[in-house]
Amino acid sequence: MAVWIEIPALWLALVLAPSVARSQTVNESPSPAAPQEPLVIRSYTRLVQLSVVVEHKPGLPINDLKREDFVVYDEGKEQSIIAYFSAEKPAPVVSCPLPPDVFTNRFDLKGEDPGSVTVVLFDALNTDGTDQIRVRSQVLRFLQTLKPQDHVAIYALTTKLLMLHDFTQDAEALVAAARNFSPRQSALFDASHPEQVDFSKLGGDPKLWANFQQHLDAADQQIAWQAVVDRAERTASALAEIAQHVYGIPGRKSLVWVSGGFPLQLINQVIGNPSVDEVSAARNINDAVEALNRTNLAIYAVDAHGVEINPGMGVDSRSYRSKQDAQAFFTRQDTRDSLRSLADATGGAAFYGSNDVRDAMRRAFDDGRFAYTIGFYPDHRHWDGKYHHIKIRVLSGRGHLRYRRGYFATQETSNTHEKASAALHDAILSPLDATNLGIVITARRLSDRNLQLQIALDPKQFLWQESGDRLTDTLDLLYTQRESSGMILRAESQHLELNFNHEQYQRLVQTGLTLRQTIPMKSLATELRVAVRDAGPAAVGSVTIPVRSLTASDATDTPQLPGPLKVRP
Repeated sequence: MAVWIEIPALWLALVLAPSVARSQTVNESPSPAAPQEPLVIRSYTRLVQLSVVVEHKPGLPINDLKREDFVVYDEGKEQSIIAYFSAEKPAPVVSCPLPPDVFTNRFDLKGEDPGSVTVVLFDALNTDGTDQIRVRSQVLRFLQTLKPQDHVAIYALTTKLLMLHDFTQDAEALVAAARNFSPRQSALFDASHPEQVDFSKLGGDPKLWANFQQHLDAADQQIAWQAVVDRAERTASALAEIAQHVYGIPGRKSLVWVSGGFPLQLINQVIGNPSVDEVSAARNINDAVEALNRTNLAIYAVDAHGVEINPGMGVDSRSYRSKQDAQAFFTRQDTRDSLRSLADATGGAAFYGSNDVRDAMRRAFDDGRFAYTIGFYPDHRHWDGKYHHIKIRVLSGRGHLRYRRGYFATQETSNTHEKASAALHDAILSPLDATNLGIVITARRLSDRNLQLQIALDPKQFLWQESGDRLTDTLDLLYTQRESSGMILRAESQHLELNFNHEQYQRLVQTGLTLRQTIPMKSLATELRVAVRDAGPAAVGSVTIPVRSLTASDATDTPQLPGPLKVRP
């Protein structure tokens, strides 16, 4: 069977031919999903996706688990089907590189591990200046050890959020950006840490001085607490801004937040009779956490204060005291609890009680490389915006799991053209290729103005819907041409309806799905990005092709353009 579709300026062929499909899929399937798994229609609900890290012990991930090893609970009720599953694993060594003019977003075919997508946030707003100096030196040393496939952006937080460097794989550029940011201590931090003055040493009536000291301390504490609330508000705003910036980047992302933190009381319910500002800060922090979860950005909170034993001295020269000031101890513990609370809420981890910032950063980067993605359709009918708690376990009981603990059950409409356009738009604008759908593309230059693409997809990674004896799915494609400055010169979209009976579907599973496309190119275009979206789980994959590196083919290879719509059984 062959289906030819006529579309203005674009031609697409859906080919079911073993010889074509095998040449494009390069032996392995992009997804481990089995074709025998049940296919279910889901029209009333939405897919909830979670990133899950499983470790033998800290720093040693378990990366050989499969879909059937996991069980998901929503509000304590076991969910019957895991509809979507993917696993990022260390890629095997590839003895044969990809042939010329073949491009893919599959790391196993490229011989690369998935790398990591990480934001490093220097928090000068909530961190003492002395700690900032020590932390920065360790971050600089760590950045020099990045892998070539790691994508890192660096931000700084003072009274506002500053972008020191956007996502790049250039470690030297990141180091230079970090060095250019000088440690600084904000007036808000100073106001929230007032110095204690002992007036009794000035002489005179000690009772009078004690009374004056009490009133002065009360005023200082009120000012200090208001400064803490203000810092929390600004931090929440910065976290939400970062979530918005990385929203279009696919997959799990890590936010390494190096900070002195703020009290746990502002994250949970404020005790007593909270002020309007306190309630607002707590609400904004929770909103920021929800924004981080929507964009799959996990917080890895690093306590910049390290191990403090003798206050006032640099961390590297402190020695442990057997007795610490009780108030300082509980304040420090409260701040650590706040870091852990934010990390747990987003599926990350908190690091404290250590002065090894580089080890904490390494853990965050490794989690980004070896995470599972699990998607399920909740079987409840209550899409009322309330928070639902999630629990995931591994049937074998292996390892420790980290994932975000829930989601807000907000109703979403069924997959619409607008949603498809938005997902493809995000994939096109992202600095990274999307990897939720594995794609292999062979590109040939037919002439100076035309490219021929063969886009190979494994149909086992789609979320098919079953209706009677038919299996259906919908693919949306977007082809975007850019010039060297990054400006988009041309963007064209395409919609493809797949409809097969069971016999045809089994043939498709064996051969693979190949889409043939001829693209007229702009003369200034230096790259072409192809994005594909499966409407079922709203999964997107994209591949970027450097146009000028392509070799020219013989004119005899130029295909004849098909006529109007034809379907041949």
